[in-house]
Amino acid sequence: MALLIAFAGWGCQGESQTDAAATTAPIATQTFPQLLRKNGQEYLALKTEDVPGISYLDVQELALPGVLETTGQVTFDDRLVSTITSRVVGRIENIRVSLWDKVRKGQPIVELYSPDFMLGESEYLEAQDTSAVSLHTSVEGSADLAKSMVQAAKRKLELLGMSNADIDAIRSPAPNTWMRSAASAISRGPRASMSRSSSSDGRSI
Repeated sequence: MALLIAFAGWGCQGESQTDAAATTAPIATQTFPQLLRKNGQEYLALKTEDVPGISYLDVQELALPGVLETTGQVTFDDRLVSTITSRVVGRIENIRVSLWDKVRKGQPIVELYSPDFMLGESEYLEAQDTSAVSLHTSVEGSADLAKSMVQAAKRKLELLGMSNADIDAIRSPAPNTWMRSAASAISRGPRASMSRSSSSDGRSI
């Protein structure tokens, strides 16, 4: 009888261990939000159970109460900046634009004084006179030489920063000329430094 009870007890214990192993809860796997692509846009697909404590609301358009005041900064694209740089030594006589003024392409911006302009214009006018006289001479090759001198003198003025319209308008040598805007844009203001000379008080380039 004792042996039978022992086997019966062992059988009950084995059955209880088997039942416990069979009823063990499965290991939970963590889920993550999915990143979806649609029509070139990326969307984050979320479920309520993915983020504990999250709640969903419909987007609504509401009127702001009164006036909303905030701070900001007006800036520009550095890649679209055009700088007017003087190619001669001189001084600024006049400026026609201020900060944030709208300017158009070819508009006069800064008037420069420099003896280099007067010298270049004198050479250009002299070359033109020589070219006109060479048309009435019988010396072979003189007309071509005079024409090349005019082209060289004009090229020198272009390198000094003068536009073709200003060169064509030259009637007499002058030490002043206008630097013009290279594009239609908004002015960031002059960036000339102040200086004093023995002859006059002006702003140097």
